[in-house]
Amino acid sequence: MTDKIEHARLGEAYERLVHPTGLVILLFPKRCVTTYASLVVRYGAQDTAFRMDGREYKTPDGVAHFLEHKMFARPDGSNANELFSALGADANAWTDYDKTAYLFSTTEPADAALRTLIEFVSEPYFTRENVARERGIIREEIAMGEDDPWQTLYTRSMRAMYHCHGVRRKICGTPTSIGRITHQTLTLCYDAFYRPDNMYLIVCGDMDMMRVLAAVEEPLTAWAKRTASRPVASPIPVNEPPRLLRRRTVERGNVSQPLFRICWKDTTYMLDVASRVRHEIGMSILSEMLFCRAGGFYHELFEAGNISPSYSYECSTLDGHSPLSYHAVVGEADDPQLVFDFYCNYLKRVRQTGLSREDFERIRRVLYAGFVAQFDFPDDIAELLCEAEGDGRGLFDALDAIGSITFEEIEALFVHSFDEDMTVFSTMIPDKKTKEKQ
Repeated sequence: MTDKIEHARLGEAYERLVHPTGLVILLFPKRCVTTYASLVVRYGAQDTAFRMDGREYKTPDGVAHFLEHKMFARPDGSNANELFSALGADANAWTDYDKTAYLFSTTEPADAALRTLIEFVSEPYFTRENVARERGIIREEIAMGEDDPWQTLYTRSMRAMYHCHGVRRKICGTPTSIGRITHQTLTLCYDAFYRPDNMYLIVCGDMDMMRVLAAVEEPLTAWAKRTASRPVASPIPVNEPPRLLRRRTVERGNVSQPLFRICWKDTTYMLDVASRVRHEIGMSILSEMLFCRAGGFYHELFEAGNISPSYSYECSTLDGHSPLSYHAVVGEADDPQLVFDFYCNYLKRVRQTGLSREDFERIRRVLYAGFVAQFDFPDDIAELLCEAEGDGRGLFDALDAIGSITFEEIEALFVHSFDEDMTVFSTMIPDKKTKEKQ
């Protein structure tokens, strides 16, 4: 049975169907030139420990990302990208902490590409030789990440905030962990998680559900038969302590100006979906109110010459079996300590003077308009559907939360947010060689 989820005010709707194989199919019918499709597995970089068939397994860091790479290999030595190219489609893939996605876009009829998407993800090809070759490629990717000072700063701050959560790990793994991944490791994790009832398919384009089902039915049914006898795996949730591991980190790197990252660990993140959505929206609005470039925090620092234009801020959440939430302010400054002190004093000042109701209304309207604008672009819709289904909520839930959230809710949220005792201050300063060059 297909559920149709509509939003009357927006005038948009999509369909959600649970296939007999367990695969969730999400279709957003839209008259547009390009069709986007994504097959998402609920398995990511954080899932290194799981239970299956009465046993516990611990795998090296980077397996989910390694799997993403190797899924494109074909027995004849070709690459799945070639299959999509022959159909007029562009294919890609990505790995996050809680999911891995395989996707394509095409301006041609998407039926054959949808079938190919199911076929290539359902038919892995791992050998000792092709895994060894890929190991070298991934090590190069890891080395590139290690040369990125912003990425290094991010990793240090996450490892200071969290004791044991999977976000402490690098998605690509490390040279050491990659060396421990074999074709048997990939087969174990593929069999554990790559099954239709642990995945969802998103299609956004000029198609109907009957046409989507006709394209995927045969390969999907064959895949389900192959996985029917496999034991079901379940990730082992972590018991993350609420306190910080450490409050300050300092790193030397190849930077001309010191970098900083100020992170607040949010321990009030809700477990139930409805509360979580309102919390996420509330934090997004509160973050804009406090840290936008037009606001007091950035403006005062920039006008005094204490911060560079390389400035950003973010509210990040991760759902699933081990949810988390944090807020970060990131930038460059000659004196990061001055910025951190200003950050702490600025928040104390706002607590005394109070938040602005006018700022709240303006930002809420902008956020609402920005969300609605994404429905003009099928790739944005597909991304919104991916996040919503992964979080266990409906596509329009966030929009409804933006429309109904109140200033009083934001005030209450601020009372429990940005506690200095739960804030990590991470910096990267120029190393000796960089200083000498200057």
